[in-house]
Amino acid sequence: MRQGDGVYVMILGLMVANVLVGAVLALLGEAVLGRPGISLFGTWLALGGGLGYLFFRWLGGREQKKRDGGG
Repeated sequence: MRQGDGVYVMILGLMVANVLVGAVLALLGEAVLGRPGISLFGTWLALGGGLGYLFFRWLGGREQKKRDGGG
């Protein structure tokens, strides 16, 4: 691992945490708490976290290629 890779790893970890928390809220928000708004928020949180994860995976891969001389 090179210096600076820790930032991408930390961001990816946070995006995974967003997806997990969002999924829990989406699944349990209405069923357990009886609040559909919480379920909707969880759905959007999970989707946003998933998109953020994909974006930072792409960005990290692009930066890695630049460092390795591939483009």
